[in-house]
Amino acid sequence: MSGLQERKNEKVVTIPRTDMDHFAELAGGFIEAFSEKNAIERDKHKEEIAFKEKVLVHQKSVFQYKFWLMAGGLLSIVSISAGLIFYLKEPSLGISVLSHTGAVVGGIVAGIGYESGRKK
Repeated sequence: MSGLQERKNEKVVTIPRTDMDHFAELAGGFIEAFSEKNAIERDKHKEEIAFKEKVLVHQKSVFQYKFWLMAGGLLSIVSISAGLIFYLKEPSLGISVLSHTGAVVGGIVAGIGYESGRKK
């Protein structure tokens, strides 16, 4: 209903609503809903990142503990073998300890490689 309308000696011009007016309202509602959804997802991702950072810090401390434990154990075994070879003059016994230690370490490394390959 466009055109002129008369009201008590006044002329009022009305502009009809176009399809674009409805589209603007629809688009505004869509953008608002989409931005709310993105804000919720952003907060969720921030929480996930914070949790993953805590997990990484924990895994790092566990790795450091295991590393120093294994390094200390290997160092003690090598020092015992060196003592058997050089101090007690028992080279066959020292070499036997070292070879068995090498076999155990090789088995551990192979087991770790097998397990990590199986997980992928």
